[in-house]
Amino acid sequence: MRTISEIAHSILKIETLETSYKDDKDFHEFSIWTIKEALEAAYEVGQLSTAEELERRAKEVEQLATSLAELTDEIQKDSSNTEETTSPLEKMQIYAFAFDRGIVTINEVREAFGLPEVTHGDKRYILGQYALILDEENNYANRTG
Repeated sequence: MRTISEIAHSILKIETLETSYKDDKDFHEFSIWTIKEALEAAYEVGQLSTAEELERRAKEVEQLATSLAELTDEIQKDSSNTEETTSPLEKMQIYAFAFDRGIVTINEVREAFGLPEVTHGDKRYILGQYALILDEENNYANRTG
């Protein structure tokens, strides 16, 4: 992939993009078609790097999704083994901890206790003391959780 310096050198015939404080090196005249060619080349470099970045991020998301699926499977296996030995109080404390941190939804907690779903119960909430609270101007709000 070409860099801005390479484009300046190959298309605009500029040796360096560093300031030299010499008029003959810092100021240049170009035809409009030459400027257009240089801009198109730079745009193409930006498009390629954006596409590569999106592809890289998509791979990261895919890897995270796979890891999350594997972790979820492990948790479900572990929880099915420990449900027999966990008291109702311990189970409630575990789910309260997970709910307060946005790990599970209200409906997931209700399902674990054999209760029916509720409307809007699939939203995740985080207890205020664990969340950064900002005011309308994105400044830290002076609240305690």
